[in-house]
Amino acid sequence: MFENVFDMNERKSFLKKHITGITIGIVFGLALVIYLLSMLFTGDTGYVIVLVDGQEQGIYSLHEDREIRIETDRGDNLLVIGSGQAYIKEADCDNQVCVHTQPIKATGGQIICLPHRVVVRLKSKEKSEIDAVTN
Repeated sequence: MFENVFDMNERKSFLKKHITGITIGIVFGLALVIYLLSMLFTGDTGYVIVLVDGQEQGIYSLHEDREIRIETDRGDNLLVIGSGQAYIKEADCDNQVCVHTQPIKATGGQIICLPHRVVVRLKSKEKSEIDAVTN
């Protein structure tokens, strides 16, 4: 009878000493599961549209790694598509905002180079019938 009480006290002591580590492990585990699920459902399921002066210049799959030189009358940009994302690697414009813009990975993301009038947009493969939502 006293052996069971001693075992119970050891278990409580163990839990008290290690509850922080156990909690952190559970939180990190849940965060990992959420991250992996988000990558699975929002990753590289689309295509990249390049517009110059509002005119479509090309459509590229997000599944194929490639570099695309975008040449305009105002200058050039180098677009990189790879690992399910797209970004501007080089541009000969003065402000370099497009180069410093984070890679786009999700539908609706875009990179804009105002000096060259270039817009790079990410779209999903599924065509939406909804054009806009208003109240």
